[in-house]
Amino acid sequence: MKKILVVDDEEHILSLVELSLKPNFSIIKARDGKQALKIFEKEKPGLVLLDLMMPHINGFEVCKQLKKKKAPVWILSAKGLKNDIEKGLACGADDYITKPFDPDELMKKISLFFSRG
Repeated sequence: MKKILVVDDEEHILSLVELSLKPNFSIIKARDGKQALKIFEKEKPGLVLLDLMMPHINGFEVCKQLKKKKAPVWILSAKGLKNDIEKGLACGADDYITKPFDPDELMKKISLFFSRG
């Protein structure tokens, strides 16, 4: 089963993503950037869904560090302004999804991503 690391400091977002994807994917959760980097090293997920506004290490910095390891990273953030999206993509994100998001659309995009891999 494909593993996805979901990184967000808000429990309701972690739960929503897990409920949306759990039937088809193995979900690993992290509540901050520091924890995400540790979990990534241990678990080697096939995809990282990453929030930007988090304690300890923000999502932009986590994205940069994960991209050095060739990790596929999608930003999942409430920061939806054009310059936020550009900054997220510039730090290496492979995709940028704004909150609120449609759980069904997220499932479709992720399924398509893994079917291509």
